Amino acid sequence: MTPSVLLHLRALVFYTSVLTTLCVFAPFALIIRPLPYRTRYRLIIQNWAHLNVRWLEKTCGLGFRVTGTEHLPDGPAIIFCKHQSAWETFALQEVFPPYVWVLKRQVLWLPLFGWGLATLDPIAIDRKAGHRGPAPDPAHR
Repeated sequence: MTPSVLLHLRALVFYTSVLTTLCVFAPFALIIRPLPYRTRYRLIIQNWAHLNVRWLEKTCGLGFRVTGTEHLPDGPAIIFCKHQSAWETFALQEVFPPYVWVLKRQVLWLPLFGWGLATLDPIAIDRKAGHRGPAPDPAHR
């Protein structure tokens, strides 16, 4: 088997697992919606992300090392991340404490993933609204 075929096969195994775990975690997120934010975050986002980061390391050999954590503030902060892949969506959960996302409102409409993410009250931006102001919350339709 060529390295390219093996790489694609390993990626397929990883993404199949991501979708499978999503089918478990997203409905669970909807069920535990009444719980406090930090509890929901820990049970859903941190556990799902941790599982996927570890599985990515096992299936694809992609690990990471964090340096510079001594420069992180003790209190609230804004974290800017140039979103270049799905990897940092998982990996940032390993580095930072619970946080709130600013995201494109349409992400909340994605089946399972968006619905589960919506239970964590992200700041959803309607990019088509331009300067008209904040978008209406899709959960309040």
